[in-house]
Amino acid sequence: MKEIVLCDDSEYLRVADLCEKFNVNVNIDAFNDPEYFNTYPNEIEKQLERYKNIKVCSIHGSFTDLCFGSKDSLIREATKNRFEYSYEISRKLGCKNIVLHHGYVPGTSYPP
Repeated sequence: MKEIVLCDDSEYLRVADLCEKFNVNVNIDAFNDPEYFNTYPNEIEKQLERYKNIKVCSIHGSFTDLCFGSKDSLIREATKNRFEYSYEISRKLGCKNIVLHHGYVPGTSYPP
């Protein structure tokens, strides 16, 4: 087994304690919501501080109402914008992996 990763389900204070106790890594979930920063503008700094001794190996990217395989070009463009938002957050957090729910299955969705 290479690593164990806990998804924090937006409860980073509780999950950070578990990560430290069991020496496991974390997947940050809170930033999948693009409106999160409007409600909690300082969250990246707070979470980075709490996770400073824990490896943030991935984040959950935006996924609500997104479909890269949509026939609608506006939906595809919105999806692209949200994925780019997720990429920027992952860069700020210093993690190399993003979990994306893309809604595209080759051969079953409209070609992008």
